[in-house]
Amino acid sequence: MAFRAVDVLLTLFFVIGLKAEQTTLEQVPETEKSSTGLDHEGNACARTAGSEIDVEVKVVDSTGSSQVCRTRDARMTSSSKNSFYQVRPLTGRALGAEVVGIDLMRQDFGNSSFFAQVKADIRRHRLLLFRGQKGLSGARQVAFSEGLGRVESTFYKHPRSPHPDIFRVSNDEREGCTNVGRSGWHIDGTFMRTPFMYQTMYFDSVAAGGDTLFMPLREFYATQDEETRKRWATYWMLTGRRAAPIHPLVYQHPFRQDPTLLFHCGEPFCSGWLVLDEDEDRSRQSAVSEAHFEQQKNSTEETNRRTSMDQENTGNMPSHDAFGSSAQLVVQRGPAREVKLPERPMVLASTDVQNEITEALERAMDSGLGLRMQWVEGDFAINDNLGLAHYASPGTQGDRRTQGLRILHRTTIIGGDETVPRKADGRESFFA
Repeated sequence: MAFRAVDVLLTLFFVIGLKAEQTTLEQVPETEKSSTGLDHEGNACARTAGSEIDVEVKVVDSTGSSQVCRTRDARMTSSSKNSFYQVRPLTGRALGAEVVGIDLMRQDFGNSSFFAQVKADIRRHRLLLFRGQKGLSGARQVAFSEGLGRVESTFYKHPRSPHPDIFRVSNDEREGCTNVGRSGWHIDGTFMRTPFMYQTMYFDSVAAGGDTLFMPLREFYATQDEETRKRWATYWMLTGRRAAPIHPLVYQHPFRQDPTLLFHCGEPFCSGWLVLDEDEDRSRQSAVSEAHFEQQKNSTEETNRRTSMDQENTGNMPSHDAFGSSAQLVVQRGPAREVKLPERPMVLASTDVQNEITEALERAMDSGLGLRMQWVEGDFAINDNLGLAHYASPGTQGDRRTQGLRILHRTTIIGGDETVPRKADGRESFFA
């Protein structure tokens, strides 16, 4: 009966027509309505009655212990239509929607209203799937991507790529780059100060079993126990040796304004985890002068361009130097001022946290929280890279002779300063 009550409330939710830009989140089965939720860092807090539907989720951890966590329900129960296309649910939940009634080879990409609609739908659903786009050219894919923001091509250019800004991926090295996305669960662009905002994916050819796994990060974080959420909120990911960004594991999604995570569980991409207690005074971090910040940023961007091929494919990412007694870390924040951190800040081994996150993600997938996307030839998709983690299944590298040829054309779109990972208290990603 409790589950039916939620359905009734959901019907009312859509009838009264709350604003389209309102954050929506996925429901986990067997839930009950609740009047509390989680704030931007995952702490329990009261919510305004009627603004959304909160539910309780029973979660079983690796030891068999169970707990009840609170999250928000916003299942997409029916199709919706705008002046450009129709949107219908992929799963009956907020994660993922299929876009129908549009031909991307014929659509006017000069129409700003079209891209405003697409961005609104990405923010709501986090994954948009356009089926039946067979024959989509590289030029059209890039043109679409440019309508979403600035295309950033930091990856290796395979000789078979149809466009300089397209990363061509395959299970055959003669056709594209291989083993991409197989090193671990991740979001793309963690080696940059501003990780990629969106990515587009076009499947020119698919292989049997070549699925991609997606995990909604807000819901994933919400279903962790309170101790884990608080501990994860103190972790900062170390990404490189010099002029490399250090990112908060838990931060505030720049568009959805809910908690999200930033990580890469692949061995070459993370060199350790800095621990900064959120309760400590902010003076332990500092803003750098604008000139110093620009110098660091330019150095980082150049380093990113030189090393991106290694990071995406070969895994030859330099290890992070251990923090010595003279180490100083600075963060760009507010008025320029500079304060030293402790001489020996606590740094955890990369695999300790990566393994914990990976195990939690695997449990979440088993519970049905995530999405296993089975691609079809001609599929085109847009992924909210800041709100979803993803992982390429083993089948993406299956033998071409038995499973078929897999060809993926990918573009990555970067945001501006507004997408620099920032916690609710204002602390941002910073440079070592």
